[in-house]
Amino acid sequence: MALLEPCLAKLSRYCHAMTKDVEDGRDLLSDAILLAYENFEKLRASEAFTSYIFTTARRIYYRRSKRKKWWGALDSRSEEIADERNQSPEIRLDLEALDKALAKLPGKQRESVILFEISGLSLAEIQEIQGGSLSGVKSRIVRGREKLAELLGEREKPGLGGGVATHHAANDRPRITSFDRTQVAYLIKEKK
Repeated sequence: MALLEPCLAKLSRYCHAMTKDVEDGRDLLSDAILLAYENFEKLRASEAFTSYIFTTARRIYYRRSKRKKWWGALDSRSEEIADERNQSPEIRLDLEALDKALAKLPGKQRESVILFEISGLSLAEIQEIQGGSLSGVKSRIVRGREKLAELLGEREKPGLGGGVATHHAANDRPRITSFDRTQVAYLIKEKK
């Protein structure tokens, strides 16, 4: 319990953001905690507990996702992400748009952004959970943020004129500005 307490809130946010459903998020959280408790003696170093429990939750989530493809979803109310605060209608609409945009990201990129921005894990912890290199984790987060900015309308497509996007002279491709990154980061932080 002493190892679980510091990372419980982060793990809860991760589970709810991945499942997008209050009940499924709770189930995932409780199953991950139960499995970690049952296999606690296999843990070699207490410093690795955070990555261990996040990896456990991640594996359970992807195992369930594979099963859902075969059996289908039984519940159609999976549009909401758990949030303990009362939100204004404007923030609720922003969060719904963010959820839809997150769903459009590739799997590992989406998970990297959720782990970093919503759950607040460090790059090293994300690397431990997802595997790969540290630079790979960084690039997935940067690309995910940029794609979110584009999907949320904070970055215009070429040829639309006006707006906050700036263009490279060579290929007329929009480049995200620091203002745009701030807007996307603000929306992501609101999910916490």
